[in-house]
Amino acid sequence: MPGRLETKVEDVMSRDPVTVLPTDTLAQAMLKMTGRDLGRLPVVSPEDPKRPVGIITRSDVLRAYNRGLLERERAQASD
Repeated sequence: MPGRLETKVEDVMSRDPVTVLPTDTLAQAMLKMTGRDLGRLPVVSPEDPKRPVGIITRSDVLRAYNRGLLERERAQASD
């Protein structure tokens, strides 16, 4: 692989990245991730879609989903 580390980011980057807004749901983010087999998505400003404000990963979505499941199980157990 000689020379690979000298390859510029612009030569391999996505030119039209898939993004989400802070107001999108986790379900919307997951659909976008699975549709393109992505592990993370940039979160962009609703006022300026070219300005990143964060990133969300599959792990973030799964963690939130699992937390919701645990809370639901606890609520059902206390009934």
